[in-house]
Amino acid sequence: MAFGNPSQSFIDNVSAGKAAKSTSNAADVRIGRGEEGYIFASGILEPEHSDFLSYQYPQYLATAILERIGRYEGIGQDVFSWSEMDRTRLGATVTASGLSGLNAASVTLTTDFTAAADGDGYFLAGDTIKSESGTSFRVNSVGQAGGVQTITVSKVDGTVINVTGTPDIATGESVGHIGSVFGEYSDAPQGRLYLPNERYNQLQVTRRSAYISGKALTNRTYLNGGKSWAYEQELIEMDEFARDRENTIMFEQLSASGADNQTTEGIVTAILKASGGITSNYDGAVNETDIQNHITALRISSPATEYVVFCGMEFLSDAHVALKDYHINGGVNYGSFGSANMVGISLNGYKFMDCTIYFVHYPTFDDAQTLPYTGTGSATKINYSNFSLWLNLGSQRGNKLISLKYKELDGQQRKFMYKYEDGMMGDTAKVANGKDGVATHMLSDIAVCVRNLNQHGALYQVD
Repeated sequence: MAFGNPSQSFIDNVSAGKAAKSTSNAADVRIGRGEEGYIFASGILEPEHSDFLSYQYPQYLATAILERIGRYEGIGQDVFSWSEMDRTRLGATVTASGLSGLNAASVTLTTDFTAAADGDGYFLAGDTIKSESGTSFRVNSVGQAGGVQTITVSKVDGTVINVTGTPDIATGESVGHIGSVFGEYSDAPQGRLYLPNERYNQLQVTRRSAYISGKALTNRTYLNGGKSWAYEQELIEMDEFARDRENTIMFEQLSASGADNQTTEGIVTAILKASGGITSNYDGAVNETDIQNHITALRISSPATEYVVFCGMEFLSDAHVALKDYHINGGVNYGSFGSANMVGISLNGYKFMDCTIYFVHYPTFDDAQTLPYTGTGSATKINYSNFSLWLNLGSQRGNKLISLKYKELDGQQRKFMYKYEDGMMGDTAKVANGKDGVATHMLSDIAVCVRNLNQHGALYQVD
């Protein structure tokens, strides 16, 4: 066989073979997701998965309100109470004046003070009162009718009481207590008895647990360098328990006395109830006048000159818009709550008259999974994103106006209990039980004491 140049057909056949071989080899190394016979199906590929776990939402974990309140105090009973002295000088509303058919020089007034017997009630003979018209009267005698106190009065200037046109005193109007007046060599008047009001709250037990099997505890994950998911689960549960505790002392409602599942009264609940704090409403978006009017209302009833205002995001945004001119113009604001003196609003502080307020965003007010109503605020439904809670975090005679209570006796405290229950895990031979796993348990037995509700308040949207 002669050796010479290969024929074109041979070259074509070889080229075709190389091409076929090349194609075959390429197919052998393809990933081929979802198909058999390829690398992906073999399971030898290491996934490119980030070991950082990102949370889609901020989760609205507990804020600094517990730390701001600061003071914890152990108590030895599930129910605790405290006394508060209401106003010692009182006015009244005239519920029935009896102007008709009586001597014009003397008028019987049925006030709104409960009287158990003749003469019981606030007003005493010899008191001087002033009506809405500015007329001064002397209380001549006191009595009782229909379970309320009655007083008979005459004008101190000796003139006839006007009962027509614009009367000197009338049903539905208020009277204020000015003082007292007696003649020469008078006898000692009857004394008043001042008694405080008792308020109470009760502890609430809050609990969470996490149960982790031995297999789950030893399963490697993509996250945190291969750590078991059980550790992340435990951290999430602890964060959620912190939310439980804070939501309890903020929003819980008092259960009936003696209930098996005893609930406490939270700060917001106490302030919003009928006999609670100083509340004001606004329509639409809050403006500077709304804020100033609310400060004025608080200052009338409270000596406090500094407030921490916990706000929803919508309220805080509208407040910044309302106060932007104050910030731009460079008003000067000094206060002890700030870490440093602030110039202008500093986007957090605001001063009106002698009162300084500090805005703090409170994320839970924006969490519809906790506070579900997100519509326009009304008399019956609050959109907490348009809500602000005004707290006086000061003290009175050494006692903080807001403090946290927890169950404690002889060193056994239940403020926050974290216990680890060891099953068939770990390196020790002694275990708590025979379960193939471990368990963690959290318990808190707490409540909040909010003194002097008239020194706290809320400003929120009601359209």
